[in-house]
Amino acid sequence: MPITGPTGNTKQLSKGDGLYEVQYQPRKAPDPSKPWCITNLKTGDIAGRWHMTKSQAQGQLKAMYANMGDKAVYSG
Repeated sequence: MPITGPTGNTKQLSKGDGLYEVQYQPRKAPDPSKPWCITNLKTGDIAGRWHMTKSQAQGQLKAMYANMGDKAVYSG
């Protein structure tokens, strides 16, 4: 199933792929000092998950996957 995210990029999700990705979107950032976000690749939703650095966003993404388990994975 092709997914078009908020940046206009299409990501092909296959069963078992992660639903979230760290992205750099300075034009959409509500605070210019926090251009890194975690995006739901299925819905394009960012839901206020903005960070100053890519490593901070990756840390949150890692925690999200740990807490959500199978719910953070595309099941087809």
